[in-house]
Amino acid sequence: MPIITEDSPITFNDALPKAVDVVIIGGGIAGVMAAWFLSKAGKSVFICEKGRVAGEQSSRNWGFVRQAGRDASELPMMIDGMSIWQELQDQMGDAIGFRRPGSLFCTSYSDLHASYEAWVDNIGKPHGLPCRMISTREIDKHLNGQPHRFSGGLYTERDGCAEPFTAVPAIAKYLNQNERVLIREHCAVRLLCIEGGEVTGVHTEDGDVRAEQVLVAGGAWTGKLLHNHGIGFPQLLVNTTLARTAPAKDPINLNFGFTKACFRSRVDGGYTVTPGEIMEHHLCLDTLRFGYKFLPALKFFYRNSRLRSGLGPGFLNRMAPKQRWKRDEVTPFELNRIANPRLSGRHFKLLKRRLRAHFPDLAQLDILEAWTGSADMTPDILPAIGPIHSLPRLYIASGLSGHGFGLGPAVGKAIANNMLGRSDQFDLTPFRFERFYEGKKLRAGILE
Repeated sequence: MPIITEDSPITFNDALPKAVDVVIIGGGIAGVMAAWFLSKAGKSVFICEKGRVAGEQSSRNWGFVRQAGRDASELPMMIDGMSIWQELQDQMGDAIGFRRPGSLFCTSYSDLHASYEAWVDNIGKPHGLPCRMISTREIDKHLNGQPHRFSGGLYTERDGCAEPFTAVPAIAKYLNQNERVLIREHCAVRLLCIEGGEVTGVHTEDGDVRAEQVLVAGGAWTGKLLHNHGIGFPQLLVNTTLARTAPAKDPINLNFGFTKACFRSRVDGGYTVTPGEIMEHHLCLDTLRFGYKFLPALKFFYRNSRLRSGLGPGFLNRMAPKQRWKRDEVTPFELNRIANPRLSGRHFKLLKRRLRAHFPDLAQLDILEAWTGSADMTPDILPAIGPIHSLPRLYIASGLSGHGFGLGPAVGKAIANNMLGRSDQFDLTPFRFERFYEGKKLRAGILE
């Protein structure tokens, strides 16, 4: 299945409702899974998607559904999320592609080795995970006997993966047909409707929809929408390059992470591969606006971060974007329905070179498709989940920071319960929106 683009056919085209209980802005995994739990609680839900369901990072990610390396605040949600993934698999089957082959993160850096050990002892094992540090010999066994030179690895049994190309569209289709969740693609939300200081619905390019609550789950576009209402969401975009290979005769059934090469097995027998954990950020206005808040994250990811000036086509648009608009104006959401970054030739060549150096068997497989995706990052690499208190009845589930596909079902459950007024199963305090403006020092809290 090819990457979703603006040329992909429209699948969901429900009529615009006059009013619903909840409008969800964005048809990625966070928004779709929030709809899953809200609809099962009896709420009427409308998902409004400017492009296509799962058209951006929800289909362009690595496909890891991992517990390994999670921040301690995320891990309880992620553990619960594993059971949600299994329920989705049991209900919808092959389109989800969920399975649990385990994950292995290897390193040759002494500081990373120490951080992996610390995570096992201080976070993984206290939460009951079957995780441990393994030796070079054990690593070679997991890699089908291919010898490698790593100082050690963090192995987490029963970590999972799923198929991003098909999983979220399948869940949305199920909701649309069985739970009567209304979904409309190619329909951008231009503005929030605000009356008496609180949100009362949304204004879309096709008309207004009233709602008791509105959830912004717009991924990389959340900050633009909120900024137009005077709400600053510190969010920067980073690009990563991936590819998928032809099937292998004897595939390594594993999620594998290494600074210079990452891969996971796919249900079709091939692999999703990347040139390691490289993140490339192109200079833009938000870099200047929020850059100082991202210093902890930059320090954390210093080995893998690349800042590009991006001089050339698009530079002026990034440095002087349209920031304010009215309800009758065409918005950036309509001008760019699906963010489809140009494939990085530099990183694609690096990918092939690193596969030849570290995994020659994988390097011999034909590459069927390659792409670049944009993930939205927050200063502490944690999502924002919960109400935005400056605008009553407005909620957020964004900033999943490049590791949200696996966490997405649990995020959907957490925000749905919050909106339903149920006692929180999980402590959402670390994910509150207001933390970015409380004056406290933020830290980047997940493993590379």
